[in-house]
Amino acid sequence: MLRQRLIVGATIVIGFSTLTWLDAVSPKPGSVLAPLAIVAAWLASGEMLRMFLARGADPWPLTMRIGTVLPVAAISVPVFFD
Repeated sequence: MLRQRLIVGATIVIGFSTLTWLDAVSPKPGSVLAPLAIVAAWLASGEMLRMFLARGADPWPLTMRIGTVLPVAAISVPVFFD
């Protein structure tokens, strides 16, 4: 089990290092990591939704997802549009 965790951890570190390097050498800095941040925000909102539902709260899923993803997408706009 520990071996598998170490392999997965090393793979994730190598993957993020590669993405960071690709982002640094791309003509538009942020063009590689901005979509990754938007996807991560979407996944994080799903996790928050599951935690709220486990506690008995009943949030509006669409509102929660929009409220989480919109700020990340908004700060990513200058990356794609000048």
